[in-house]
Amino acid sequence: MIRTIWISDMAGFTRTTFREGDAAAWDKIVRMRRAAARFAPEYHGRLYKRHADDLYVLFEAPVQALRFTAALFRALPEDIRLSVGIGHGRVRFREEDRDYYGMEVNLASKLGEDIAEPGMVLLTEAAWRALPEEEKAHCSGPFTLSLSGVAIRYYRWRSRRDPCSGGT
Repeated sequence: MIRTIWISDMAGFTRTTFREGDAAAWDKIVRMRRAAARFAPEYHGRLYKRHADDLYVLFEAPVQALRFTAALFRALPEDIRLSVGIGHGRVRFREEDRDYYGMEVNLASKLGEDIAEPGMVLLTEAAWRALPEEEKAHCSGPFTLSLSGVAIRYYRWRSRRDPCSGGT
């Protein structure tokens, strides 16, 4: 099936755990998860996996994922910042572990967990291509990432809460 995968990583989670303790870190996770669970259905998303400070949401289209992201970023307090990766393409569901797999899942994970900085939203080239033209105007790129010797193109979406965008 063709779907959009949204993967986030909480910025500063390990630092929070060391500085403020497990209870403070867990509190941030709970607040993030509650906000995501509240907004995902509104944008036709399904929060299907939670792993520590990471969230995984499935959408039908990238524009839904971006609208969800904007709503979530507005709702989260300043002490909770996410790095987000968005992919779009063929995904496979494995009933055995109730998880989704595929190249776009891998790329969204890499972008959201390893490449994006706090407050940053990065899209795979496939996700960017599937956006309406008016949303593409809010993206910069392409940028290139080398993964195992393969050049991967990606784009950066600028949200209103993105301090690096100057606001859009």
